[in-house]
Amino acid sequence: MRRILLALLCALSCSTMLHATNPTGIAVVAKNGQVFVRWNNIIDTDIHYNVYRYTSPITTSNLGLATNLGWVPDSSAINRRYGSLLGTQKLLVTGTSLDPLAASHGLFVATSVGAGPYYYAVTTTKNGITDGVITTGCATTTSLTEAVLPPQPVLQETITQSGQTIKVYVHFGTRVSAGTYPVLTNVGSLPFTFGVNETGTGPHPVTVHLHPGGGSFLSAPKPEVANETRILLDDWLPNGEGSGWFGYNEHYDIYTHSNTVPTMDTNFAYTSERIWWTVDWVLATYTNLDTQRIYFTGDSRGAGGCIFNVMDFPWRVAAIDIQKGKYDLSFVNDPNIDIWNLGGSERLGADTMFGTVPSNLPVNIVNPNTGQYYGTFDRANVGYMAHVNRLNSLPLVFAINGKYDSLVGWAEKINVYDSLNANCHGGVYFWDNRTHGTTGKAWTTAEITPDLYRYRRDLSYPAFSNCSINNDPGNGVSANGDPIGTINGYLDWVDTSIVDQALKWEIDLAMNTALDGITVNGGGASLTINLPASCTVDITPRRLQKFLTAVTDSACVRWELWQGAVRQQTGRTVYHLGSLLTIPGVTVYKTGCTLKIRLVQCQPPGAPDPDLD
Repeated sequence: MRRILLALLCALSCSTMLHATNPTGIAVVAKNGQVFVRWNNIIDTDIHYNVYRYTSPITTSNLGLATNLGWVPDSSAINRRYGSLLGTQKLLVTGTSLDPLAASHGLFVATSVGAGPYYYAVTTTKNGITDGVITTGCATTTSLTEAVLPPQPVLQETITQSGQTIKVYVHFGTRVSAGTYPVLTNVGSLPFTFGVNETGTGPHPVTVHLHPGGGSFLSAPKPEVANETRILLDDWLPNGEGSGWFGYNEHYDIYTHSNTVPTMDTNFAYTSERIWWTVDWVLATYTNLDTQRIYFTGDSRGAGGCIFNVMDFPWRVAAIDIQKGKYDLSFVNDPNIDIWNLGGSERLGADTMFGTVPSNLPVNIVNPNTGQYYGTFDRANVGYMAHVNRLNSLPLVFAINGKYDSLVGWAEKINVYDSLNANCHGGVYFWDNRTHGTTGKAWTTAEITPDLYRYRRDLSYPAFSNCSINNDPGNGVSANGDPIGTINGYLDWVDTSIVDQALKWEIDLAMNTALDGITVNGGGASLTINLPASCTVDITPRRLQKFLTAVTDSACVRWELWQGAVRQQTGRTVYHLGSLLTIPGVTVYKTGCTLKIRLVQCQPPGAPDPDLD
């Protein structure tokens, strides 16, 4: 009996303690398709605050019927990421009557899924024990009418960073999707900070910057041109990790490093969704933008983020400029480094976030060729995605990597280069003996930095493959192949010469004479470039606007190559719907030439080919 009484007293004592841990002062405001819930934190730490929504006033008896929207940690009114970058405390701005917030407040932002009326409540969890007793001040007593509207980022402040004026925004991601607002996290509410920087008077090209690992949205380089709108994105999780500009498993705990390797769950492209949502918001909100000139740039982890994400929507971007990126997260056979091989340090980190390479867990992105979810490590393989996108035109890709890069590896690049070439995607790829830093580099910024802004989403281009003067990247062993080189870097064309009409396509081709006669040195190697008088290359017209877009199957095609007034080559082929048109073995002259391609009346074999107009 005495033990029973002690147990009852303990239960009453624990219950009283738990009841006292509820927050007070709950207030809610609906704005732009989201509900902002504020409360007064309790005087304790290591608390989880749980937020519930229900169609009736929430009480202890009906709490189990309410929708648990998720939780936030203590001090959730503080923008921890942004404040840590500036070295000072920064409180979140909601843009509602709940402002200004205090450090003693809690904040949860819920995405509206219906018109209501809805009621809200906040409870606490400590040491795994949740207080399920609703007390005065932790639940709303009047209903809130909501609406499903596009959520909007909230301007936090405007700052000057490295001489650039940056508007700093936060938008609140949730694990709920409503309307056009995607699921952006697997926790209840998470603020994402990003910046927008405008220079010049417009119309502005739009450049999306993805920072390297360890960087931030404030570490983006200065604008490359005087007239540009820059979207400065951030990849950070509360446990200090990044998502690789991709996402993480649905059960990955973003607040701890003690995650286990998932074996049978789905990975979600939370960050990829956030990237495209933010780009869309800027395009819809800011004025005087040139929406045909959209670019991605990134270094290291940001470079991989660029190329992986544009593979999902290649038609949305004109060109990308990336350095030292990783292109194949599935690659586990690098003979030069072992950190990405099975059991390596980087591989183990990726395992806890995405699962192992052999498990290849599904990711919530549909492969258009199969109608099924991609395997995570198929989608995270540029070579695989180049094949998936064989009939799609990629953005112009300009990239450089190092053969002695001990962080992202070199051997994986060979298969990727081969796939891009085999699938006729073109692009320009440089390499030298650099490490992940600047040690051993030979190519300089001036030689490898493209004029991105000449490329447009509404302008076709020639994709080069099998160029006869490409250098040899080797077999993946760092010392094998040419230590310094390029694929397609010795070729160029004249944008203003492109004719893209229903029945004809033509372009002026040339070699990249800016590289002719120069010598590049670095990493114990040297390359002197002396361009020949001509070379051969296969050419696939890409990003066509009118040519071949309205033809029937088995259309007859004639092509000619002219050097001045002299026709140097001619050929015929048949274009079939659902295929690529590739002109093989085109001779490109250093002094310039013109490729003409026409849809023509089909001729019997052996019939003469009159000059094209």
